[in-house]
Amino acid sequence: MNTFLKTFLITFFISLVAHAGSIQSMDTLKLDVVSYEKLFLEKNLSILAQQLSVAQEEALLIQEKAWNNPELSISDVNLWSPSKESSVQQFEVALETLIQTAGKRKNRIRMQELSGEMAKKEYETLLRQLKKEVRTKLAELVYYQEIIPVYRSLNKNIEQILQISKEQAQQRMYPREELLRLQTLKLELSKDIFDLKQEKQGLISDLLQYIQLSPAENLYIISDESTSISERFSQINLTDLGSLETRPDLQLFELQKKQAETAIKLAKSEAYPDFSLEASYNRFDGMWKDYIGFGISLDLPIFNRNQGEIRFAEEAIAIQKLEQKKFLLEVQHELEKEYQKLEQLLVIRNEIEADYREGLENMLRIYTKDYKERSINLLTFLDIQEAYLQGQNMLLSLEKEIVETWESLKYQIGSKN
Repeated sequence: MNTFLKTFLITFFISLVAHAGSIQSMDTLKLDVVSYEKLFLEKNLSILAQQLSVAQEEALLIQEKAWNNPELSISDVNLWSPSKESSVQQFEVALETLIQTAGKRKNRIRMQELSGEMAKKEYETLLRQLKKEVRTKLAELVYYQEIIPVYRSLNKNIEQILQISKEQAQQRMYPREELLRLQTLKLELSKDIFDLKQEKQGLISDLLQYIQLSPAENLYIISDESTSISERFSQINLTDLGSLETRPDLQLFELQKKQAETAIKLAKSEAYPDFSLEASYNRFDGMWKDYIGFGISLDLPIFNRNQGEIRFAEEAIAIQKLEQKKFLLEVQHELEKEYQKLEQLLVIRNEIEADYREGLENMLRIYTKDYKERSINLLTFLDIQEAYLQGQNMLLSLEKEIVETWESLKYQIGSKN
């Protein structure tokens, strides 16, 4: 082996060990749901960006309330003196200001006020959507945190059986086909564990991004074990959560309706012409040495009385009413669907005995012992193992789905919690 190849292999081995060490030393951030949500509200970039959008609307309101600046013009300045007196200079100074009529300024300010209120409702809607999304992902993460150890424990159990079986197979005391079946089972479990870990890591990546943490961090959610799922949802009182009127997206429709009504007022006021007032001073440009004059100018609404804008605003109200009715109907149906789903899930969960999970563990332990002692055959053992996995997965999936449905129900009702 030449020197270059030796150096390459040594460098590769050192870097591999260093990388493995960095993975093992990955910091794990342990948080409960409440602590994570607090960090989420403080650091989520989407929330911070929406807050800035609200501030932008407030700035536009300040600008809309400002009066128009008057216009100052200086003209007719000659470069020579029209008189023998060198100090005399010909020029004109004019001051002009625009006067808005028919409540245009008031309507524009009201439009911007409504726009600011709508931005706040959009912020509240985004906040509720993100809370629902985050809580769903947290429930999924807790599920993976609990189901992966189940698979690992079963995989370790199969490894122990395989070790014994290999020794017996070498002594021709164990059927070769059963050994192959157990090896296949171990490969299946290893692949299942890998897939579950990948899905778990994807959730962790999303949750870390929500709170601006790097991929070098790991996340572990501490589940609430003080109360069971059945106890947490045993007494559901929907009236305590709020009502549909508290939903910011429904309130947004009301604001859009008010904005459309204000838009009609603004369009009608645009039909009335504004006028400009002017005051001017002229020196040595006419019959008088010092001339002061006043004037007024305005458009004549002969051809354009803003008919199109008025009609457009009126049609916008009709469209908005239809969209509001459609959205409200969808919300009511979704609310009823989620409520019925939660009730049915809780019925299923309440039918499961309190010691069901412990019974699964005892069942697997007893039948594993029996198989090691050859009291049962491989098919029976595999059936028991499949029943064990199905039972554990069903229980954990059911609890996860109850939490997700509960969060969806709160979202449909309009709960701010």
